[in-house]
Amino acid sequence: MIDLDHSQNLAARPRAGCFLALLLLAGLLASYGQAGVVFTNLYSFSGNDGANPQAALVQGSDGYFYGTTSAGGTNNKGTVFKITSNGALTSLYSFSGNDGANPSAGLMQCSDGNFYGTSTNGGAQDNGTVFKISTNGALISLYSFTNCDDGVNPQAALVQGSDGYFLWHDVRRHELRWHRIQNQHQRGAQYFV
Repeated sequence: MIDLDHSQNLAARPRAGCFLALLLLAGLLASYGQAGVVFTNLYSFSGNDGANPQAALVQGSDGYFYGTTSAGGTNNKGTVFKITSNGALTSLYSFSGNDGANPSAGLMQCSDGNFYGTSTNGGAQDNGTVFKISTNGALISLYSFTNCDDGVNPQAALVQGSDGYFLWHDVRRHELRWHRIQNQHQRGAQYFV
């Protein structure tokens, strides 16, 4: 978790999980042996189960690794998946557009056990979304970006502060912003997940 002063917009360009993201782009995970790095191809996406993973995986409290693909799936708008360390992949969700599209950021697991993430496109105005997904694939789109004061087309993973606020990267303004969604149906500038 991160503690930052919520009254400031911090100018930054975060680079989350660059090393693992590069490995994931190649469809590989690294395991370290005594002689150095050994690469094992755990899974190759076929399109219907996802395509073009762009973000680092996150290990859930259940031991699975969770991630997103920016394309592929039932509607070719990206997916959320989980995978074991042995390469057994389970597609959890295929985005349809209204609920989000083309997630390019990783997920984060919160204390409620759910994962939270952003989609770069989709939602009410096709400017991206903030979503929540359970470990069994039940997805709720929590917020649709409006391209106003709330930002547009998020491309970095969410970060949660110890007070529950979330931070994300506004790709057009190159800023980190704190916001709070107070309930799942509110559509305002201040929101909390």
